[in-house]
Amino acid sequence: MLERLIDETVKMEYPRELLQIQVLDDSTDDTHEFAQSLCERYATIGHPIEYIHRTNRNGFKAGALQEGLKTATGEFVAIFDADFIPRRIS
Repeated sequence: MLERLIDETVKMEYPRELLQIQVLDDSTDDTHEFAQSLCERYATIGHPIEYIHRTNRNGFKAGALQEGLKTATGEFVAIFDADFIPRRIS
């Protein structure tokens, strides 16, 4: 699901210089290694994506969002859960 979400998110029609994609992860299993390598792969090909992994789950999703907002640079924030896929608007 994460790969599909990121793939659709990087295709969003939004000025690249204004786009910042954060993958906020507080998983406690081995999935964080996959998520990190996936983000690195997209960053290598020029997408504005960063991976943020917390080693604790304080505040759960709200806590992860709070952590991400510390380095967020945009005027607008859109939040997509891993099982949500944004659709293109034409």
